[in-house]
Amino acid sequence: MLFNEVYGSYYNVVAGILTEAVRGTLSKERIREIILEKAYLESGISIPEALEKGEWPLLRKDYTTPLRHVPTMPLTTLQKQWMKAICQDPRIRLFDPPMQELEDVEPLFSTAFFVWFDRDGDGDPYEDPFYQEHFKKVLLALKEGRGLRIRYRSKHYCHDQMFIPEKLEYSSKDDKFRLVAYSPKGTQYVIRLASVLEVSLTEKNGSRSFFACLCRKCRPCREDVVFCA
Repeated sequence: MLFNEVYGSYYNVVAGILTEAVRGTLSKERIREIILEKAYLESGISIPEALEKGEWPLLRKDYTTPLRHVPTMPLTTLQKQWMKAICQDPRIRLFDPPMQELEDVEPLFSTAFFVWFDRDGDGDPYEDPFYQEHFKKVLLALKEGRGLRIRYRSKHYCHDQMFIPEKLEYSSKDDKFRLVAYSPKGTQYVIRLASVLEVSLTEKNGSRSFFACLCRKCRPCREDVVFCA
């Protein structure tokens, strides 16, 4: 296993605690906050106890540390090789993964090792510059809460209208990305990214607030409900 979720979480929590200790901003309350932010509930007992009782001799009783520098967690060569391998996937590259730390390693495997079956042969053109440009604009709109003006083609017509984007969906069987978005009237649309001919972003004008308004007026809201035994 290249990455271990459980132990990786523990290391990251302790690194966060020691970082604040080096900077002189650590307290008992802050330890609890860091654990709640980055770890599992049971870690709230085991990690503070190990640090405060000296089982892990990294923290003094006054919440300072003998460490002089902020702890770092560099990737192993094997981890870098695995990340370099998956970054060969053109779908991953659509999200602009950072590649600077991977320049000095060879990929762990090649995408040519995999043979796909039971998948449509007309997947999205991930290497096409126009597709990549459209994808990045949609992704930016989702991140920044902006609206989109999209010109796209359907089976028989071309359309040009404004949308409030909600999410991107990917179908492994179809090998296609689709945008789920709403018109200003609250109608839901599902648009295949490969059908987009042109896309532009609106200004940052609170489109997420506008979307929330559409949600209340035009479609049922989904809310979390917690039942306590």
